[in-house]
Amino acid sequence: MKQKDLFFGRPPKETYYLLKKCIILGLLLVAPFLKLHAQCNTLIWADEFNGTTIDGTKWQSISGNGCPSLCGFGNAEAQRYDPNQATIVKEGNNSYLNIQAKYEPNAQFPQQPYASAKLTTEGKYAIKYGRIEARMKLSSGMGAWPAFWMLPAGGIGNWPYTGEIDIMEAKHRNPKSVDGTIHYDGGGYHYTGRSYTSPTDLSSDFHVYAVEWAPNSIKWFIDGNLFHTATPNTTVNGGWPFNDNEFYIILNLAVGSLGTPYTSVNGAGVAPVPGDFPAKLQVDYVRVYSGSFTYGVLGDAKVYHNENNKTYSINAIAGANYNWTVPAGASITSGQGTNTITVNWGTTGGDVAVVATVAGCDAKSYKLAVTTEVPLPVERIHEDFQSNRNIVYGLKTGVLTEAVANPSATGVNTSPLVGKYVRNTSEKYDVLNIKNVTITNANDYVFGRKRISFDIYTSAPVGTKISMQLENSLVTTATNFPSGRHSGYKATTTVQNKWETVEFEFEKVIDVNTSALTINTVVFLFESNSNSGATYYFDNLLTRAAPEKPIIATDILQNYDGVNKIIKGTTTGTYSVVANPGSNSVNSSANVARYVRNVTEQYDVLFFNTQNTIEDAGLLKNQTKKIMIDVYTSAPVGTVVSLNLENSATSLPANFPVGRNSNYVAITTKQNQWETLTFYYNSSPDEGTSNLAVNQMVLLFNSGSYTSDTYYFDNIRIGSTKLPDTFTPGVVYEDYQNTHNITFRDAIGTYTPNTPNPNASGINTSSNVGRYVRKATELYDNFSFNTTLNNIADFKGGTKKFAMDVYTSAPVGSIISWQAESSASIPSNFPVGRHSVYQAVVKQTNTWHTVIFTYASAPDASTADNEVNRFVFLFEPGTSSGNTYYFDNIRAVNLVSTDTPPNNNVNLALGKPTLASSEENATYTSAKATDGDATVTRWSSSFANASEWIYVDLQSNHNINRVVLKWEAAFATQYKVQISTDNVFTENETVSNQTASDGGTDDLTVSGTGRYIRILCTTKALPPYGYSLFEIEAYGSAAATAKIAIPTEEIETSPTAFVLYPNPAINAIQLSIPENLNHKVITIYDNSGTLVLEKHLDAEVSESQIDISKLRRGIYIVNFRSDQKNWSKKLIKQ
Repeated sequence: MKQKDLFFGRPPKETYYLLKKCIILGLLLVAPFLKLHAQCNTLIWADEFNGTTIDGTKWQSISGNGCPSLCGFGNAEAQRYDPNQATIVKEGNNSYLNIQAKYEPNAQFPQQPYASAKLTTEGKYAIKYGRIEARMKLSSGMGAWPAFWMLPAGGIGNWPYTGEIDIMEAKHRNPKSVDGTIHYDGGGYHYTGRSYTSPTDLSSDFHVYAVEWAPNSIKWFIDGNLFHTATPNTTVNGGWPFNDNEFYIILNLAVGSLGTPYTSVNGAGVAPVPGDFPAKLQVDYVRVYSGSFTYGVLGDAKVYHNENNKTYSINAIAGANYNWTVPAGASITSGQGTNTITVNWGTTGGDVAVVATVAGCDAKSYKLAVTTEVPLPVERIHEDFQSNRNIVYGLKTGVLTEAVANPSATGVNTSPLVGKYVRNTSEKYDVLNIKNVTITNANDYVFGRKRISFDIYTSAPVGTKISMQLENSLVTTATNFPSGRHSGYKATTTVQNKWETVEFEFEKVIDVNTSALTINTVVFLFESNSNSGATYYFDNLLTRAAPEKPIIATDILQNYDGVNKIIKGTTTGTYSVVANPGSNSVNSSANVARYVRNVTEQYDVLFFNTQNTIEDAGLLKNQTKKIMIDVYTSAPVGTVVSLNLENSATSLPANFPVGRNSNYVAITTKQNQWETLTFYYNSSPDEGTSNLAVNQMVLLFNSGSYTSDTYYFDNIRIGSTKLPDTFTPGVVYEDYQNTHNITFRDAIGTYTPNTPNPNASGINTSSNVGRYVRKATELYDNFSFNTTLNNIADFKGGTKKFAMDVYTSAPVGSIISWQAESSASIPSNFPVGRHSVYQAVVKQTNTWHTVIFTYASAPDASTADNEVNRFVFLFEPGTSSGNTYYFDNIRAVNLVSTDTPPNNNVNLALGKPTLASSEENATYTSAKATDGDATVTRWSSSFANASEWIYVDLQSNHNINRVVLKWEAAFATQYKVQISTDNVFTENETVSNQTASDGGTDDLTVSGTGRYIRILCTTKALPPYGYSLFEIEAYGSAAATAKIAIPTEEIETSPTAFVLYPNPAINAIQLSIPENLNHKVITIYDNSGTLVLEKHLDAEVSESQIDISKLRRGIYIVNFRSDQKNWSKKLIKQ
């Protein structure tokens, strides 16, 4: 059968080449007219190599060996490039581009004895989206490395951040396989690819190699056969720079050396064989098409339940008719029949799809999968250019104008004032730095527990990317990327010249060495990697936070008063058990540990053997469980305490990061008094150390310093936010008796089915079981079964788990891996075909017990769920064990949810502290409003003022959904309920505005997050009396925990009418309040959030002196509040 082009059937060979020239010429001539119907596949660029020389208007030739900037082109390649090695050759009526590599030593290039050629279209032609194909006959030769690939245009550097698309790569003699790969940044360098195996030698004839590149999708073809697809869902951490830039085309024939990774075989370098050269890569043509693959649905892939006015669009297709569909529960409110629709969502996700029909072309369907989720409550409004001005603008390379008139006060933003930012056209990486957006733990944003959003209005085109980075500005400089940049986030515009709210989603970890607890700057990059001068209006910069689950169970590992589940190991400091140095409400134990840090050790360490108390570190990484320790120290406030979880067998002093599964950090907020530190996940130094292999805990006090502070600690414990998992029986795959739903495939060690049970007792009394003897000489010994499993996503998602019964002499803690793989997996091509890995650990020796496998990783995210057809088992991977394992009842189990729902029927205000603007007398104090007596005791204000308030301090942030007010006869007919995180109340924090209350019991449905609930009464029902409440009740669930103090490089400042001086101060501060305001109150809080001073001021007082001589040295927050205005300032007490 003759080879066929994807779009044009091949004629008989004798007439093919003449027709080819005519067809291509004709297509190029009519291309501008074909573009009128761009959905049809249209040739837009081509080189048929029919001339006598390389066409310099299309290609440039590369010379040299890459030195001095990139000698050997970063791959230790053995060739230098010589333009003379690329020629046009004639074979009868046929002509080809001929790239020849030959062995030709040259004293000028001692490390590159081969001469070859490389052609690129850089600076001459580039494309974003389309079908890029070439018909080629590959080279043959040991070390030969032909490639057809693409890089970003415009001199854009920072590989691999900007991406690389390898359309075709092959290697060595008589190649029968090619690779299609993308390279990108996903929190470090990563690549995703797939190999295609051919039944024939690809150097013996011509074949067509192509990619179809679309928004969020790249597909690889050989001779029209699709063999690989990549999307953001198939890459590591969703890395996907392929929507951002045009790419240019490259053709070359490299030669690999002993040090070239790509041309190695089974991990060993291969030297090229001079006798195999010259080798040649022949190219019949290169063609680029536009068409259906250029288009895709744009819009938010994640929305909140019942979110309205979300825009979805597809780039306009000339002459097209559009028919959109959305999932059940969602509705199209406008735009049906056009290329842009507006959707109101329900609670169910699904595909937003459109069928575009163009006369004369096939109808094409495009879709975007959208998921829905419960909305996160607003934690804090940072900037709204009106009453909430809580941020400081730092370095900016564009032009920022604060509080300008809204260019279009409609839709989602009707504010009169907004911010305006004009991007600097001379800055490819234009930045806007913002201070005072408190980021207590950047991993909250990485894992989606918190999110930052703002409203945006811009003239930039639909699909424009806006990036956000969380940084430590004490480390970052303009030239030291990626240092100090913890993580990156992205949002994409879906409308133009119209307001929309964009929420930043995690994109990648940028610098793994930047601690998640040291972030002091949020950086926005508008259209990064461009020279755009677009204008962006923005408003309502805010943080949303998921409710933090309360601790419902605690496992004490060590308390020095009788519980010793962990054992102290070696240490570089001085450790002892002593009497409690200062008992308080946090810690009243008789005995505690005392640790004096070794001043000569920069990385002073204290080891504990965890004695199998930490079964799965993954639960600590995702905060299902948390490590907590009581600490009392003379070290200054802000000292970092680190905790590592490690495997003692592999973690050695000189081999960092090997064996270090995970790192957690906490920061002290008190000095010389007890506090409980909660350790938050920071990083995974060695992701290869299993979550189930942890047997060592390491404490590092003020790591990286040469200090000798003393640390007392106690009650090392693990708190759980959920009960242990429980399961119901699922599908049995193999029981070695009657059920055989998987079939044995192969083994490296010795597998014996239906062997006698070595100890038919306990949980397993079967007569026959499986037996496997591990091959001691194989580090990654494995055996496998074929399976027809069709629901692997349930296991990866955690609603189902794999399980088996195990009996073995292997030691407790031995790892067992269960891998779900496709037939693309072969021993030499890891990670290809490895869909997902699940791990369990041996818990008993020579006793039957059930092990349940927990999802660990997805080595090859590009392996689709429906491609899984193998189970591969590895006992003790990475070891030289020869242990024997008996196993039975290989099966699935169904997870029973053990999440504890919040108890929304608990009155959160009961017994909590209160504060009121006034009190009638000592009988009717504010505390009576939360004492639980709703019929006798009450708060009553003074009679003098028309406006009064009372607030409740819930003592931690909560998501409040209901407030109940039980009024006495003197009720408020008009009042507001406000919820705040910091007792500085603003109008934006009003969650209920009552204008016609009739007293009695007001049961109000509200939605807000905060620690403080204020009732602001404005109109009396019974003048001349004041306002009187029997009881305030509040209901909801726990929200984010108290913030951790973070070192910052400057004190926040903002222009206000409230002046505090001197600052820093020693004995007293002077306050200036020039306006006449009602119910002025000054409160001062220390760094832990504890109220240390409160003073009420008369309305006419404009100057006041506050005595702070008794306060400890440190940082404090001074709050001024009144009925009309509120301010906060940071105070340094010296």
